Order: sequence, then C-alpha cells, then structure tokens
Amino acid sequence: DFIAAEQTDDGGYMALGKYFASTTSEDAIADLQENYLQKSSFIGVRVDSEGDLKWARTIKLKKYIEDPSMKKTSDGGYIIMGNNINYMEYMDSAGAIPLTTNIVLVKLDEDFNYQWGKTIGETKNLQGYAITQTDDSGYAIAGTWYTGITYELLGSTMEYTEAMILKVDANGDLGNNNGLVTDFS
Repeated sequence: DFIAAEQTDDGGYMALGKYFASTTSEDAIADLQENYLQKSSFIGVRVDSEGDLKWARTIKLKKYIEDPSMKKTSDGGYIIMGNNINYMEYMDSAGAIPLTTNIVLVKLDEDFNYQWGKTIGETKNLQGYAITQTDDSGYAIAGTWYTGITYELLGSTMEYTEAMILKVDANGDLGNNNGLVTDFS
C-alpha cells in the first residue's frame, strides 16, 4: 500500500508504503491480532531514473502510525510523520473508549536506515497534518491541539481544538521540551 513518493537527487524515486506480512502461520496471525495498533511496518522502494529497481527495504516500528507522510530532507534522507492513536483501556461515563493522539516522527537516511524516532505529545492530544523542513534543518509541523475543554453538541460531548504550529530541531527535539518529546526505537 504505497502512500508517498519523492524524487531523488539522481532523478529516480523513493516510494514509501505500509505493508502487512502475508503469512498464514498461527503465531504470525495471533501476533498481528494482538499488536495491530501497537506497531507499524513500512517498505521503502528505490528506483533509478529509468524505473529500474535499486533496492527495497523494510522497517518495523514499535509505534502504530496512521496517515503517514514522507518528505525528503536536506541531507538526502527522509522524514516520516504520522499520528499515533492510543486507545485507553477503560470506558468513560458515556460508554465511549477514550483515546489520545500524538505525533510520530521517524528520520531515515537515504538508504532507508533508521536514524531516530520521536513521539511528540505523549500525554497531550495532538495531531500533525503537514511537515516541512526549515532553513536550519529542523522541522515545522502544522496540526491540531485538543484543548481538554469540552462542550455539548446534539447530545454528544465534543472537545475544542486549536490550530498548532510546532517547530523541532534537526534531531526532532524541542528547546523547552517539558516532557512533550520522547524517543523510541
């Protein structure tokens, strides 16, 4: 399931996709069912300017990433951004299962090798929608912040949201972190 592509410096392309292993072993199926919303598997496919395959590589993350996007970075690598949805283990008074979302960043080199991973907003409710690299090799993320302030609408409890622009450095860190950014592998 390819979701993004970027042109490479030599005129070829790098495509990013999500994949599920096609296996029928009982252990593999049980692992998929148990860990479906806890990890993600990506594939990177690199072709040259003629469309010939140079390589295909996979990476498995201990985070489930929804709506991932990929951008080429100034060092020739790639940044993947997506949203991690954490379903809470209890139901609230309305019978709904509450959830939180946070932003996940994964930095890869030009050969699809993992460099670092960050979760932004571990205890907050954030969603990222767009990412761009800044002139200082950091990243600007546009998204939404859920305020925690609720209101009633047509018998449902809703939460106010606000627009958010977040700036992280080249390593995915914030200057005044306050516990907002955590590392993962």
